[in-house]
Amino acid sequence: MNQFLTAMNKTAKTWNDATSYVSSGNAVLDYFAKCGSYRGRTQEEVNADMARIFSEDPELALRVIFYNRMITRKTKGFFESETVQRGQGQCSEFIRSMIWLESNRPELLYNNLWLIPIIGKWSDLFHDGPSSKFFHYVNPPLVYKLISHGIADEYNRA
Repeated sequence: MNQFLTAMNKTAKTWNDATSYVSSGNAVLDYFAKCGSYRGRTQEEVNADMARIFSEDPELALRVIFYNRMITRKTKGFFESETVQRGQGQCSEFIRSMIWLESNRPELLYNNLWLIPIIGKWSDLFHDGPSSKFFHYVNPPLVYKLISHGIADEYNRA
């Protein structure tokens, strides 16, 4: 029996006592289905999910965590789009995902660093907010270089 059919045989009960499948058999799809509702998860919980999804499909996993952070709005920053980008707007889960990326796949994070202010906000590069009392600084020299480039870009100052 293939992986999907095996996964479909495992059922559980939802909070309102409906029958549900435990997994689709695809870690990235399972994470995508749940990540929009994650709140207040620990770094260890996020680390476990990141290890699982990045071992399965690194490119799709990166797209999913960026979608999870993406703020629904028209893009402004390094380029402009009239199309409204749509995402979940999840900051905390994204910051913790970045911490995992920096520890486990730094080149992947650093190569895509410029996208973070576009999908989220500039402060995602150095903290997730004073109210949480949780601060994380992504590679400061790279962040400062990106900020310097953003300030120098006429488009970003408008």
